[in-house]
This record gives sequence, C-alpha cells and structure tokens, in this order.
Amino acid sequence: MKVKVNGELRELPDGTATVRALLDEVRYSFPLLIVRVNGSLVERGAYSRAPVSDGDEVEVYHLVSGG
Repeated sequence: MKVKVNGELRELPDGTATVRALLDEVRYSFPLLIVRVNGSLVERGAYSRAPVSDGDEVEVYHLVSGG
C-alpha cells in the first residue's frame, strides 16, 4: 500500500489499514499528535478505527509545549 505521509510517499505493508497501525509503522510515538487523512481531522480516540487506504494523504503533527 502506498500512502503519502507528511508529503513523503511511503510503501507500507498490507494490514496497515488504520491510523494507529500507520503511526506504529512509521514510529510516531509523540504523546500529542494531530492527524488528518485526506484533509479530515481524525480524533485521537478514533485512531484504531480510522481507515487509511492506498493513495491516501496523511498529515501528522506533534504538539510541543514550552515557555
């Protein structure tokens, strides 16, 4: 499956069909993430259910706090 993640085309193994599986595969482990699939925001609680399909565009941003 080919998916564009943050502008980079990635070849992901079959079975990487949810946002959670994609995040695990690309090793994004930041505690506070914002994820959009094809421009639509995915709620944090839905990562394990939100589908990712061949050809999708996924944007992942991590939030950083500081002073």
